[in-house]
Amino acid sequence: MKILLVQETDWFEKGPLQQHHLMEMLSLKGYEIRVIDYEIVWRTHGKKELYSRRKIFDDVSRVHDGTGITVIRPAMLKIPHLDYVSLAFSRKKEIDRQIKEFNPDVIVGFQILSPYLVMRAAKRNNVPFMYYWADVYHVQIPFEPYQQIGEYIEKQILKNVDRVIIINDKLKDFVVERGSDPEMTCVEEAGIDFNRFDSEDEMPDIKLLIVGEGDALYDLQKIREEYQLEDRVILTGKQPYDSIPEFIASSDICLLPAYPAEKIMQDIVPIKFYEYMAMGKPVITTKLPGVMREFGDGNGVIYVDRPEDAFGRAVELIEGGMIGEYGHAAREFVDPYNWNDIVDEFERVLEGIHV
Repeated sequence: MKILLVQETDWFEKGPLQQHHLMEMLSLKGYEIRVIDYEIVWRTHGKKELYSRRKIFDDVSRVHDGTGITVIRPAMLKIPHLDYVSLAFSRKKEIDRQIKEFNPDVIVGFQILSPYLVMRAAKRNNVPFMYYWADVYHVQIPFEPYQQIGEYIEKQILKNVDRVIIINDKLKDFVVERGSDPEMTCVEEAGIDFNRFDSEDEMPDIKLLIVGEGDALYDLQKIREEYQLEDRVILTGKQPYDSIPEFIASSDICLLPAYPAEKIMQDIVPIKFYEYMAMGKPVITTKLPGVMREFGDGNGVIYVDRPEDAFGRAVELIEGGMIGEYGHAAREFVDPYNWNDIVDEFERVLEGIHV
C-alpha cells in the first residue's frame, strides 16, 4: 500500500512524534511512504535565505534503521507571514503532483491547512483521506485571532473525511462535538517501544533534570544562574531520541506540571507520558482533563492542583517510600500499549478505508 502523509511541521527537527513511529514501522512492513513536510523552524535554524527551493530527502529514518521514507519539502518564501501564503500555493501544487505521480492508496493529514488542501484534492481524485488528531491544532496557532479561523477549517475537514483518528477518548469527544462522525472516529492510543523504554538502574542523587530546548529554555537558564542552582538543576538542551530512555532511567519521578487552564493542554496526552510509565516511573501532573480521562486513579499517576504543588508531592512520595509502588502501577497500566499492536490496528483502519 502507498501512503502519502502531509503535515505542517518539520519531519527532521520535531519529535519523534506519533506519525514517525507509525510510518516507519509501516515502512518496515513493506508500505511505500511519502511525507510532505514544512520547515517550521526556519526562523531559528537552517540556511538564511529569502527563498527555499523544493527538496527531496530519500531513505529517511528517525526511529528505526532501514526505513525507506521519502520526505518532500515544497518551495517557500522565508519571509514572516508570507511564508504561510507561499506555502498554501506550493503545498497544493505538491499534493496534486504526488497524487498524480505517486498515486497513493490513502492520504493521511495532520494539522489544519494541509488537511484542508488534501481533503479537496482527495475528493477530486477519489482517494481515501484520513485526518489524524494527536493534538488540538487550532490552539497552537501563535496569532490568537487566527485561531477561530483555524477551528472553522478543522470543522469543515472533520465533516468531509473518510476517517478520523485520535489518540485518546477526551480528544474523541472534542472532535465529535465539532462535527466528526462518531462511527468514523477511531481512538488509536500512543504506543511504546518496550525495547527502548524499559526499567533500568537509577542514579542515587535527586535533582531536577530538564531535557529539551523549548521556548522556556532561556528563562530556565536565567533562573538557574540567578539562584545558583547549577548543581541542582540540569539542563541538557536538545538530545537524540535514542538517549531519552537513559535520561528517564536516571530519574525517580517524572513531571508534567502544566497549568490546567492552558487551552493547548486540555484534551491531549503527550506521548512522553507513556514513555515515563513504561520505564516504571511515577508521574506527577496537574489535573489536565485529557490525562485524567486516559489514566484515571491508581495507575501510577499523581495529580496536583497547581504546578507549584508538584515538588511537595514528590517529597512526600520519596519520604513515604512509595516510588516503587507507584512506578510498578504505571508500568502495569501501559503494558498493552505496544507499538506493534498499535501499528497493526492502524493498518487495519488503513485497509478498511482503502477497500
